[in-house]
Amino acid sequence: MNSNVNRSIIIANIVIYILIFWFGPMLYPEDAMTGLYFKKVFELWGLLPSKFFSGYFWQPITAMFMHAGLLHIGVNMIALYSIGPPIEHTIGSKRYLQLYFISGLTGALFVILFQSGTTTPTVGASGAIMGILGALAVFYPNSYLFVFFIPMKARTAAILFAVGSVLFQVLGAAEEISHLGHLGGLIGGVLFSRFILKLSFFNSVLKEHPIDSIFQPDPFAEKNTPEFHSDEYEKVYYFDPETGRFVAEVRPKKHE
Repeated sequence: MNSNVNRSIIIANIVIYILIFWFGPMLYPEDAMTGLYFKKVFELWGLLPSKFFSGYFWQPITAMFMHAGLLHIGVNMIALYSIGPPIEHTIGSKRYLQLYFISGLTGALFVILFQSGTTTPTVGASGAIMGILGALAVFYPNSYLFVFFIPMKARTAAILFAVGSVLFQVLGAAEEISHLGHLGGLIGGVLFSRFILKLSFFNSVLKEHPIDSIFQPDPFAEKNTPEFHSDEYEKVYYFDPETGRFVAEVRPKKHE
C-alpha cells in the first residue's frame, strides 16, 4: 500500500517535536532551566488568534506540526498511522496531502473565528486527523476502527466525535483540548470529500470512480476470462479496501 505522504507527515511531526526540545533552550537560554521556552515557542509558532490577527499568518500551518508532549504526539501519530494509509491509497498522495492541509486549516479557522479570545496556543495535528476520519466516514462508512479500544464503524465514530466536540465545548469540559479545532477539521474533511472528490455523504460510492483515475488494476484479476470485445462496452476494475478484493464491471463506454 502506497502511503508515502502519510509516512512523511508522521516523520515531519516527530522531527519537529524533537527539534523544539533540542533548539528551544538555545533560542531562549534565559528560560532553559524553567521550561518557559516551551511556552514562548508555542506562542510564536502555535495558533494564537490574537497574534494571528497581528500578522502571524503562518501560525495555522506551523501549529499543525507541533505537539505539547509525548502523550499528545503519541496518540496523534498512532491515529494518523492507523487511518491515513487507506485514504491515501484510495484518493492518491496529492489529494491526500490536500485533504490533510485543508482539514488542518479548517480546524484552525474554527479556533480563530469561535475562540478568538483564547490565551492558550492551539497546537497539534488533531484537526487534520479528524478531517481524515471524516473522509474515511464518507468513503468507507461501514469500515471498523477502534476508538479508545472500542470497535465502531467509521461513520459512527465521526458522528460521535462531532457531537462530543460540541457538547464538551458547551459544557467547558476538558478545556485543554481544542474541541472546536477537532470539529472544524472533521467538517473540513467531510466537505472536501463531498465537494472536491464528489462523493455522497456517508455513502460509499466506490463504483462511480474508474480504476484508471483512483485505483491500481489487478493484473491477475479474471486472467482466465476472455476479454470482453465491444465498441459499446468496456470492462473496468475496482479495488474495494473493505473486502480487499478486485471487482470487474462491464459498463457502456463513454464517448467524448
